[in-house]
Amino acid sequence: MTSSSRIAVVLAFVASALTVVAPLALGVAAPSVALARRARRLPPIFTTTHAGPLLRVVGEAPTGVQPKSVTISPDGATLAVCIFGRLNHDNVRFYDARTLRPTGSVSFPGNAVESAWSADSRTLYVSNFRRHNLHVIDVAARRLLGTVRVGRHPKVVVAAPDGHTVYVANWAGRSVSVVDTRTMTEVRRLPTGIHPRGMAVRRDGRLLVLSFEESLLHEFSPDGRELRREPICTYPRHIVLSPDESRAFVSCTLRGLSWYETDTLRRIGTAPTGQNPRTIASTRDGRWIATADFDTSTVTIVDTTGSTHRSTAPEGADRIVGLAVDPTAALRVYITSWQTDRVMALEPRQ
Repeated sequence: MTSSSRIAVVLAFVASALTVVAPLALGVAAPSVALARRARRLPPIFTTTHAGPLLRVVGEAPTGVQPKSVTISPDGATLAVCIFGRLNHDNVRFYDARTLRPTGSVSFPGNAVESAWSADSRTLYVSNFRRHNLHVIDVAARRLLGTVRVGRHPKVVVAAPDGHTVYVANWAGRSVSVVDTRTMTEVRRLPTGIHPRGMAVRRDGRLLVLSFEESLLHEFSPDGRELRREPICTYPRHIVLSPDESRAFVSCTLRGLSWYETDTLRRIGTAPTGQNPRTIASTRDGRWIATADFDTSTVTIVDTTGSTHRSTAPEGADRIVGLAVDPTAALRVYITSWQTDRVMALEPRQ
């Protein structure tokens, strides 16, 4: 090797070393070091494996035309089914949660879409899609306590932990109505993106809202200030929080189930579901998440502890749209079948 060649090699070596040493000397991580640190801070998104319980139908009952949703009282005793296709009478039907025996109904002008329960299981809040109202129902008496005018075509309803605030997502109004149940009045409207849908309330009163059409998550303070507006998965529908509120689980129309760190909205996991997952619900301990998969008429059970997923097509169900999980059982799921006008109870196969 000539002396000029040796000099060229040495210079190349020094230049290579400086690309690492110089940034470190300036307090800046070299590219490889920065990537390693970033990898430690942001672990890869994990996907669940195909395993877990299959479900079987353990009970069913007729509902009425197009049962849109089913919810269960916090004490696990009563189901409420909203009958979207039934106008002006028998809009909400109640059932014994163990036997699925019908126990009464409530009628009002318009049609029912979604419902939410008070913490004491005594009151049901129902959105009226056709009349743009929220109805407050005395469950024991099976009668209306009051009606509140809200935004256009309300859908999802959630009750706040304070016991007197109810939030109503106005599907066609680009807003969420805040209702004070003590005065039976709408006290404010929170502006959102197009087609607000799924909602969840944190223990401190902060509200999370999904805007379906714009693929956004909004967070509002209890006094109505918008704290953040962040992008989330494409066409999000429903959201539930883990018991400690550290994770948010979202049904994503094109992706299945995704979960995020609640505070940072960093996506940390996914689970495949059937096509077009809609309503989701979790067991009280947060281990099991169930999804209603509309297009495939399946229910997917995701084990958040074991990181597994499995879908079941319940016999007799066609277009599963509503779903609830028994808060008093290890794993018992209720669904509404849009096309066959049924409510069904599902449990793991033995």
